[in-house]
Amino acid sequence: DFLKRLDKAFGDSDKITKAINKLNTIKQGNRDFREFLQDFEQTILEAQGWGWDDQIKKGYLRTALNRELSDRLVSQDEPVSYEDFVSQLRRSSDKMEVIKTWNDRRNRSRGLTPQSTQTLSNEPNGDPMDWEPTQTINIANLQRNVMRQTQPDRATWVSREEIGRRIEAGLCLRCGKRGHVIKDCSLLPAYNPNQR
Repeated sequence: DFLKRLDKAFGDSDKITKAINKLNTIKQGNRDFREFLQDFEQTILEAQGWGWDDQIKKGYLRTALNRELSDRLVSQDEPVSYEDFVSQLRRSSDKMEVIKTWNDRRNRSRGLTPQSTQTLSNEPNGDPMDWEPTQTINIANLQRNVMRQTQPDRATWVSREEIGRRIEAGLCLRCGKRGHVIKDCSLLPAYNPNQR
């Protein structure tokens, strides 16, 4: 009784209405599903909707999900209960996160940067002071390694005497091997060390 009087005196009289309005507009955006779910379920509690029918809670949650997670649900049967629906969403979200991490790791090893994600809502994404240090990557070395893997080998610079010897022997001027001429050589032209 005392808590009810305190709530009446100091509480927000429109608390339930505000929570219901928030349920109508809340969106997951680019937030992690588990983080979003905490906010969503807190809003359900504030709207005094925990006793609502599971179909209603599932409907609010379904419309608040981001496109990526919603697309995952298309190929799955929807559970009847709200709790089972949330469990299904957690599993799908966790699998998507594993795939995203794997793709980001693979792209980093290829020298590509992960796709930037756009914020799909105006909801805050955590404290701006929350951060984790990033791994230092030597971009120049990474680019050199990628270039080495994607380009054919390059010939080594040789003296004029060596070129003369290759001409006399009927060898490829670029690599010094038999069986082909410079225009058919698989090696890239050599860099002149005097011009660097």
